[in-house]
Amino acid sequence: DQVSKELLENSNRKESVIIKFDEADLWQSRSDNKVYAADEYRATIIPFEINKVKNNSNLYGDYLIAIGLMRGVLKGELKAHDVFDVKLMGDFLAIHDLWGDSHGFIWHNLRFYYNPISAKLEPIGFDQMLYHTPNELDLPEDWIANTKFISKIRDNGFIKLAYINTLKELQNKFQEKQYLNQYIDIDVKYEKVLRREFFFKPPPLMKNNDLIQRLNLLISKST
Repeated sequence: DQVSKELLENSNRKESVIIKFDEADLWQSRSDNKVYAADEYRATIIPFEINKVKNNSNLYGDYLIAIGLMRGVLKGELKAHDVFDVKLMGDFLAIHDLWGDSHGFIWHNLRFYYNPISAKLEPIGFDQMLYHTPNELDLPEDWIANTKFISKIRDNGFIKLAYINTLKELQNKFQEKQYLNQYIDIDVKYEKVLRREFFFKPPPLMKNNDLIQRLNLLISKST
């Protein structure tokens, strides 16, 4: 996968590095029908556009800092709130849990932007699979993604508070029918376009998920 400069420009972010865990060996092992046991604790951390990063002293410096931050939190030498942007990480976790999307939390789907101004890592959503959301309203324990790494981040007191605040903000907004209906209209509009090509596409997301009910349950489980 690739990232473009437009991603940072549209987010009003200064040029810097985006890092991920190297997954090349994972896909090669699957191609060879072999078992691959690596995870975020053992995989190499690499930047996108590695040649550009290596040939730019500023970007390479950012890359080294980003690696240090990530390795520090993985080893338990740094606290999650010292490594990640607290508000953005709280948003990231809350939105994933609202949709029941654990796929985006798998180690090889994680991507982070290093913000040289705040000196923190910011999560970038990638490879979300919202159609995996269960229809049940009772939130089974495995519905909230809890890999060892994600659990460490979610359990951080500062990030957990941001997480709960995000859920409550969404809860308040979803009480307004106009707010929710605008997304339902967008969902229905593009669903009609997509179905022309993807015949077996699941039904529209917004109409088949009781988001308000799940928000209430997530908040009650988190407080």
